[in-house]
Amino acid sequence: MEVFYFTFHNKHMYANYVQQVIAKDWSQAKEKMNWEYQNKWKKIFTENEYKRQLSNGCYQDLKPLPPLYAYE
Repeated sequence: MEVFYFTFHNKHMYANYVQQVIAKDWSQAKEKMNWEYQNKWKKIFTENEYKRQLSNGCYQDLKPLPPLYAYE
C-alpha cells in the first residue's frame, strides 16, 4: 500500500486540512477521494512528493484529517 496526500480548494470547508489516503495506487486513492469529497479536492501528492513540499516550506499550516483507507 502507498500513502497519498490530497489538498482542498481555498473555499472548501477543509481548505486548511490535508487528507491522507492509503491505497494500492494513485488511481485507487483518487477514486476514494472522489467518493468521499466528489471532485472538491485540489492536488494529489505521493508521500515523497508531499514530504518534499513540506521541506520547501509549502503546506506546513495544514492540519491532518483522519486517514482514509481505499481497499478493494
